[in-house]
Amino acid sequence: MEFAIPERYAGVLQNGAKLTFTVEGSDDIHNAQVYATNSKVDQGTRTYLVRAIYDNKDGKLVPGRYVSVSLNTRTFKNTLAVPSEAIISEMGIDKVFLYKNGQAIPHEITKGLRTDAQVQVLSGLHVGDTVITSGIMQLRTGMRVELK
Repeated sequence: MEFAIPERYAGVLQNGAKLTFTVEGSDDIHNAQVYATNSKVDQGTRTYLVRAIYDNKDGKLVPGRYVSVSLNTRTFKNTLAVPSEAIISEMGIDKVFLYKNGQAIPHEITKGLRTDAQVQVLSGLHVGDTVITSGIMQLRTGMRVELK
């Protein structure tokens, strides 16, 4: 498979990198591995080409199909992340509500990297904290809550 990625990832993606992709019209996730990258950025599109190999043993995939590729360019081990909808930003301060002793307690955090669904928490949370992720706009400090 051959595809183009934005130039900002030039040099980040190495041969042997793993990727996943889905084929248009299907939710099946397929795994592939990068085996070659172009050495030059296309000046017109500001992208560069990457080639990956997929073991199409069953022959289900045919050439020319549109695919959506998902690349993991960086991995952070031992980090905490929360769903993006759990974070409330007020006057430049980011916080989440923690569940403690049946109450909602606001707790300031420092955000890191963000994906579509999650936000890395650099400080302010600890392993084992219970973060409230729904109904947070109605919460107030010390409000009684029930987990479901």
